[in-house]
Amino acid sequence: MKHKSLLTVTIITFLFASISVHAQGLQKTQKDDNSNYTNVGEIRMTISNFGVYGNGLRNLTQSNHQPSCEYPSGSGIEHIYVGGLWVGGFQKESAAAASKSGPFVTTGAVDASSLSSGRNAGFEYTDADSSTVQQFSSLPDSKFYKDGSISHQDYKMDFSDTSVYYSDGSKISDHTPLGISVHHETYCWDYSFANFFVIMNYTIKNINPTKYLDSVYVGLWTDAVIRNTKITTSTNTAFFSHGGDGFADTLQMAYEFDADGDVGYTDSYLGIQFLGSRCV
Repeated sequence: MKHKSLLTVTIITFLFASISVHAQGLQKTQKDDNSNYTNVGEIRMTISNFGVYGNGLRNLTQSNHQPSCEYPSGSGIEHIYVGGLWVGGFQKESAAAASKSGPFVTTGAVDASSLSSGRNAGFEYTDADSSTVQQFSSLPDSKFYKDGSISHQDYKMDFSDTSVYYSDGSKISDHTPLGISVHHETYCWDYSFANFFVIMNYTIKNINPTKYLDSVYVGLWTDAVIRNTKITTSTNTAFFSHGGDGFADTLQMAYEFDADGDVGYTDSYLGIQFLGSRCV
């Protein structure tokens, strides 16, 4: 992948998520927007305009708390603590150059408890001050209706890894930008046969005017946790210690499930499936 190239990655969240460990928090500023969540179909998943999905299970004890990744709707059964887009690769001075520097990785979310530099690191995407999460719908009777919309609820947003500072002036620790911009779209439907997944589509562009990118890898880091929060709302270490993980090779899908019968147990699964990519 070189500069001016586009890479499109499509991932389906099927009762959603990948495999990882407990992240401690989202260190972002007030200019970022994580107030939106899917509310068409049966998945209620927070979508942000800074490369993060899920909301860290904030304010679980409040009756009006925003879902992180709840399924079915209204059940209180959560599936994600937080997750984010990761993009990694090498930088080269030209397409033909033999030497390259790196690898460098831009992370949308991490297990912040493992960072020696503290919690103000690992959440490395930022957005423009005017950036918002935009909503559209293919439903003619929706107030968000727009001709050309893909699903019953489309979310669209943009962010990049080019800044080493958040908008409040604080420095993003340990961040070396690749020089990429990301256009992120999510799609969900309220059909009975298609109300249990969210499709996430990422278009990634190299906007560094002087560097080519080589050997680019894209992934989703997801801290999955399957718990019935109407039974247990204590998000201490024990809250995150009941998951079982797996990978279905034929489906290219990672999954997690509640592996034991303790308080807060629920018979639910969450998975992430890779649907494909193309480079243009």
